[in-house]
Parts: sequence; C-alpha cells; structure tokens
Amino acid sequence: MKTSTNQMLPDIYFVGATDWSVRKFHGYDTAEGSSYNSYLILDQFPTIIDSVKAPFSMEQITRIEQIVPLDAIKYLVINHAEGDHTSALPILVPYLQNATIVCNQKCKDYLIKMYPTIQHQDFQIIDARSELVIGKRILKFIPQTMLHWPESMWTYSAYDEIIFTNDGFGQHIASCDRWADELPLTRVMHLLREYIANILGPFPGPIRKCIDSLKNLKVSYLLTAHGLSWRNEFIKYPLEEYNAYANRTHIKDKILIIYDTMYGNTAKAVKSFAEGVRSMNFQVVLANVKATNLTQIALHSYDAAGICVASPTFNSGMMPLIDGALGYLRGLTLLKGKLAYGFVNGGWNWKALNEIVLQLENCKCEVYDKGGFQFKCKANDEQLNYLFEQGRILAKKCKQE
Repeated sequence: MKTSTNQMLPDIYFVGATDWSVRKFHGYDTAEGSSYNSYLILDQFPTIIDSVKAPFSMEQITRIEQIVPLDAIKYLVINHAEGDHTSALPILVPYLQNATIVCNQKCKDYLIKMYPTIQHQDFQIIDARSELVIGKRILKFIPQTMLHWPESMWTYSAYDEIIFTNDGFGQHIASCDRWADELPLTRVMHLLREYIANILGPFPGPIRKCIDSLKNLKVSYLLTAHGLSWRNEFIKYPLEEYNAYANRTHIKDKILIIYDTMYGNTAKAVKSFAEGVRSMNFQVVLANVKATNLTQIALHSYDAAGICVASPTFNSGMMPLIDGALGYLRGLTLLKGKLAYGFVNGGWNWKALNEIVLQLENCKCEVYDKGGFQFKCKANDEQLNYLFEQGRILAKKCKQE
C-alpha cells in the first residue's frame, strides 16, 4: 500500500508513523494520540534517524522504499533506545542489508538486550567527539544524559541547521501536520507542557544542560520524535518553556487541590478552601481524582505554586486514588519545594491526615502545618470558614516565596 511522501525540508523526509488510536503511553493518557517520528536524510550515504514502534514497522519500510531503495540506506542513527523509537528494529534491520547502526555504547547495550536478533548487525559506536560524514552533511552528536534515559542524545546537521531532538521538545499528538506552526500555538504549547510534566518532570538539571548545549550552535529546526517539530522563529517557544521549567520561572500564582469525596461533604469543604485561595487573586484548580486522570493532575501541578490535599477517611487511611495520585507526582518530582497543606474528613479515625502529610513530605513538599485540619463527617459553618482562611494562608505563603 502506498503512503503519502512527507518531505519536510530539502532532502529531509518524514518516514515515521502516526498512532491515531493510542490512549495509554506507560501511564500517560494520550487523549490526542501520538506519533513516532523518524527521518530520512538523502545524501551521498542515505541515513535514517530513529525508528518507530513495532506495530508500525511495515509502514516505515514502505515510506522509506517509496523514496529510496532499502539497500541504499547506509546509516541508521538511533538517538534513544526506548521501544517507541526502536521496537521496529528486528523487522526493519533485515531490510536494510547495507546499513550500519550508529549509536553510543550505552544505547547499543540496551538495544542488544532488548532485541537479541540484531546483535550481529554492523554497529558504529560514536560519542560527543564523533563526526559522521554522509556526503555534503557532517552529522555530530550531542549527549543528553537523562533526557530522559542515560543513553539519550541528539543528532546535529550544521548543513541544514537541524537538530534531531528525539524526545526533546516533543508532544503526544496524532496529526497530519508536521510543524508546530501549522496548528494553534496555544494547543501545541499545552501539549508540550503536558509532555514535560509527565515525562521530563524529574529532570530539570538535564533540561538546563540541553538548553546550554544549543548556545554555540546555529539552529533553525528542531525535529522531534513525537508530535510536531519546530522551525524558524517558532523554535523560541519550546526553548523558552524548557528554560523556564529548568529555572523554576514557570510557576504561577496557582494552587492545585487534589481531593476525593464519598458523599459530597469533603467536596463542600474543598470549595470553601478554594474560595479562600481565590480571594487572594490566585488561580485554583480542583482535581477530583475520580474525574481527573493522572496526566492532567501532573499538568496542573507543573506550574502550581502550592498544593492542598483533602480526603475522606477510608479503611483508616486516605482514599486509594489520593494515594495513587501522590505516588505518581512523587516519581515526577513536580511538587519538590512547593508549599503544601492537608485536611481530612473522618468519622472516628484520623490516621488519613498522617498518611497525607507523609506522602507530601515524600514528594519533597514543605508541609507548613503538619497538624493540618480534620472534621467529623460534615463541616459546620465555623469549620468551613476556617478552611476559607486556610486557603488564604496557603496563597499568601506562596506569594511570599
């Protein structure tokens, strides 16, 4: 079956795949699907940058052979070993009879471990000092350790002013468009922030280093491995967002309230707390864990200055979905250094508050009032007014930070 030919730039073609149906990506809810972007560079020695997920292997092969004979491919550069970019290799590699896989040593180690059938393929091991001459282009390699795996790297073509950034600057979206400027910028930036929050959250240090690595390079194009790529003046937008996250200048006057409720009483108390926050001219987001998935909770926590957690008591502890949400955020380190407050609704047992405080501390939050607040079954007017004031206090403390 023929596929459309996607020429992105002179001699640069999209030979990846669009996944319109994926809705779960190792815990990440991908409401708009995703793509696994791979690129073909036509030069004296045709070169492929990255591969795709296994179910799309034949689609990639078809895209390549519509542009150039498969046996003409000289190099297959792998920037990152994770399966969404490499699990097609056991199917793809036998078709590329004359191709050498180009990657760093750590990447090769992962690939051989995951795909033993390619272990006898020709490999060329490169590092930050290496150059790969493919004709008029000389490819260079930029290590991006822990962005977001140890072996992650980018590939740079000075001739085209392109960096192939793999997971860097990507988003999870399925689209017929290839460039970010072909869709509304607000939508693309929303997805970019969602990706940072849910994938790159633990890595502000590597993000800072990745921005620094661009300072002495002439770059007009950022070609990503997921979603839409960036060109010309539009590359400033992802760079600014990454830089803001790395330096914590992305934080807003915003409080996230994560809560669960059984019969509506905890929800009513949460609304009083939220009104207190709003009275301080802060944005407030109420995330009911029954209605808000973990991906969106992470996105809301991304730029929040503080967090409040509220739960009914369930089996002498917090509600299970609250526990799960805090565990997810702990791994992403999105709450590190942020101010936090907790309160519980308990009928006869108050251990849930201790659990919440412990989880928040495990998230590296600053819980400024470890005693929090607790009420029995249903908050009365006095207690609701108290929670209103606590909302004001949290917002005020965040304002002072």
